[in-house]
Amino acid sequence: MSGSDPSVRRGGQGGGGEEDCPGQEFQTVLGSPNPDVVPELTLGQLLEVVSVDEPARGVVLRTLEGDVVGHLVRDIVRIRRCISRGHSYEADVVRVAGGSVTVLIRST
Repeated sequence: MSGSDPSVRRGGQGGGGEEDCPGQEFQTVLGSPNPDVVPELTLGQLLEVVSVDEPARGVVLRTLEGDVVGHLVRDIVRIRRCISRGHSYEADVVRVAGGSVTVLIRST
């Protein structure tokens, strides 16, 4: 019967529980990269992953100095839920091409 296999994990932002938080790792391109910060990024640079409520609810990535690099555009609800439950995430810069930034997000 379709949808009844508990071992099948679906993508997207809904559902899931505590088991979705630890061990997460995925690569993604950041939304709204900051043009003032992007040119200063280096490959392998560590970024903070932070849940925010202002100016809108979301997840932003910041340099360790606190400069916003960009925001997540996928798995936002799940990552925010996990952060609110005490899990933490970090990201490494894996590619900078023009104004585009690709990062590897992982739970810590």
